Amino acid sequence: MKGTTYIKGKQRMWARSRGMKLQGSQGNRGEKNYVMDLKENFFEDPMDEHRKEIEAGDGGEFKDSGKQVAKAKALHSSSVLCINLFHYWSRKKELNKLCHALGLCNKGSISGRKLYFEKKLSILETKGNTPNLDVVIENTDKTQYKAYGIESKFSEPFSKREDKKSHSESLSSYLQDTSIWKGLPHLKTLSESDLLDEEYQYLDLPQVVKHILGLKRKYGKRGFRLLYLWYDVPGVEGWQHRREVEKFIKHAKEDQLKVTAITYQEVFTRLLEHYMERNEEYMKYLSDRYF
Repeated sequence: MKGTTYIKGKQRMWARSRGMKLQGSQGNRGEKNYVMDLKENFFEDPMDEHRKEIEAGDGGEFKDSGKQVAKAKALHSSSVLCINLFHYWSRKKELNKLCHALGLCNKGSISGRKLYFEKKLSILETKGNTPNLDVVIENTDKTQYKAYGIESKFSEPFSKREDKKSHSESLSSYLQDTSIWKGLPHLKTLSESDLLDEEYQYLDLPQVVKHILGLKRKYGKRGFRLLYLWYDVPGVEGWQHRREVEKFIKHAKEDQLKVTAITYQEVFTRLLEHYMERNEEYMKYLSDRYF
């Protein structure tokens, strides 16, 4: 079974169990995998500050555009999955618990001062496209890292890449500026490889590299930790994606970068183990919908 088929099917089953009416990506047209009301897609409405952060991103997540239904109405929306996991702990001001479940710190740590969705992190001095990182959690001065960056994936790794730029094309403008690669010789060599499209068919390597460059410019090479958070699927696609993630992490370590990875399934298991009490409604929602 294809990864996208597995994810979308699971989400439709959840929606039907709740009696939801679904629509296509253009209302009556397209695959019926979109909710009618945006609120139906969230465990809780995003707070104003976080809603503004997301709306300021490049995705146009919350608004219908002509015949096109808002991206965040998709049951398989990566942004919605990310919000449903992270927003709850930000509102409760208990980010340290989530950071622990993510494997970013020890239990009882004081990590997690402030969370940002769709954080813009510029790479070059000149104006241009500034990539958005799904989540950035800034820490207190007493923690080892100034910030944790989290790149979140749901169905994207298992979607077709035919209409996308090659990996080398996506990184070409950044490879021309040698200054941004200072201290990252291995990552630069990897990014210049002609074999990227062959070796990384599921991991969006250019996107991860851009986030590393943006985090490095903002917080310094030793000031951040990047987490690749993804939703695992059964079968060959899931296995291959995991293999590519592990391979990239090995390359990052060659430049002494702190890059780690964890699945949503693993995070949920850790949340259940350590933080089930007084969070039962939230846990049940995640369990019923995603796990």
